[in-house]
Amino acid sequence: MPKMNSLFLRCLGILMLLVWAATPVLAQVSLKTKQYLLLSGPENTASHQFAEDLAEIWSMPGVSFGSDLQPVSVMDGVARLEQMRDQRGHLAIINGQEAWQLLPEYPQLKVVSVLWPNVLYLISRLQPPQIVPLTAARTVRAPLQALEVIRAWDEQSPVSLLQETNWFHQKETIQALEGFKEDVFLSWGSYPLQEIRALLNFPGYYLTEAQDTLQKVWTQQLPWTRSYTLPAETYAGQPALQLLAEFPVLVVHETVPDSLVNNLLRSLFGHAESSNPRFLFRNLSPQHNLLYQQKLPYHPVARRFYRFP
Repeated sequence: MPKMNSLFLRCLGILMLLVWAATPVLAQVSLKTKQYLLLSGPENTASHQFAEDLAEIWSMPGVSFGSDLQPVSVMDGVARLEQMRDQRGHLAIINGQEAWQLLPEYPQLKVVSVLWPNVLYLISRLQPPQIVPLTAARTVRAPLQALEVIRAWDEQSPVSLLQETNWFHQKETIQALEGFKEDVFLSWGSYPLQEIRALLNFPGYYLTEAQDTLQKVWTQQLPWTRSYTLPAETYAGQPALQLLAEFPVLVVHETVPDSLVNNLLRSLFGHAESSNPRFLFRNLSPQHNLLYQQKLPYHPVARRFYRFP
């Protein structure tokens, strides 16, 4: 019996030693940070930059959400929505048109917030007054992403007003801006942009707003857009202008915890109100969500945050 007791004690000691040695590893596993995939556009796009910034803000010293955001580039918005549907992503940034038209097909996806405003820059080489009349422009240089804007503009008139539209890809905006000779240049973008500021320093180029009739046509035919006031002096000498705006949208899968949505809202608007916010966070506002509360499927936590009825 003494020998058996001795053997038992030895085995028990070895077992306790193994448990003690494994404790740090088990602790690491139990404390492993949860990682959430944030799907955005390709590199060198505003949505990718926003995702990178949000991930950095999320992990700043003093911020402890117990999770990480991992930005993942996905070429187009439809692919992002499909990956979210299949739970191969937890969050995604899509453009306003995609949110408006496609989210009804993905009931498992919920809106956290609309994001920064992308305004439709309308730069004219026509003489002032600086409101472009519907019948004034004959030639336009525009990105392919403004196709519906041009179509709505052209279809408003009984005759074809736009005799020539020269297209470019949005990523080629800087090159397209250089020395354009058309009557009007259109481009979507955040504000302020260095490229726009540099162009407006040259004589003969005017940042303008469309006449009310055209602005109403755009917001009626492109219902994901809204009329937006570009603050005075965004560019030197510029008065407050009513421009068309489209807002990218941050969505989450309905299975993510409510705490994640709450922390997202705190991060978005807390940083926007900080003393030195990142560029795309400067123009975030909870008020922008009031424009879409009746149409977009907001997450319940977001609805409470914005105090929607």
